[in-house]
Amino acid sequence: MWQSIKDVKHRLDAQWQQLEHRERRLVGLMLMVVLLAFFYWALWLPLKAERENALDRLSYERELYYWLSGEVASIDRQRPSSAPNQVTLTSQTDLLTLLQKAVDQQGLSESLDQQIPLTEKTGLKKGVRLRFSSVSSQALYQLMANLESRNLSPAQLVITKGNEPGQVNVTLDYRL
Repeated sequence: MWQSIKDVKHRLDAQWQQLEHRERRLVGLMLMVVLLAFFYWALWLPLKAERENALDRLSYERELYYWLSGEVASIDRQRPSSAPNQVTLTSQTDLLTLLQKAVDQQGLSESLDQQIPLTEKTGLKKGVRLRFSSVSSQALYQLMANLESRNLSPAQLVITKGNEPGQVNVTLDYRL
């Protein structure tokens, strides 16, 4: 195998030597153009596309950050001014009942997709997971402020933008 590679190399060297100086320069120039085109398509275009994707993702994340910052201000304005009503929960059923009443009082029952009891089998402390889709952010923050006034804060909160302006998709985990 090495011998055949050496033979090919010798043949190419012989053909190169037979070319005139002008032809050698043209072949060298053509080789440079081919290499430049290869590097352009193989390296530059993918890097440029990835950079544009990264800038788009950065723009989206900034927009989401500014939107969430505005929502935090609205949460602060909606906090109830009354004294907190401390709630003592002894079981998961008590927690589920309290959350369901609060959701019903706030009129969010239709937006509630799932109410999942969390057990220690799932690797989490006992509690309840609530999932809302396309819920009014104002009503959701009012619900959270109401529950917080009872000293019940979510252990985990995931908020994403909804499909409509002013709406959000939310997952709330409340634990005992």
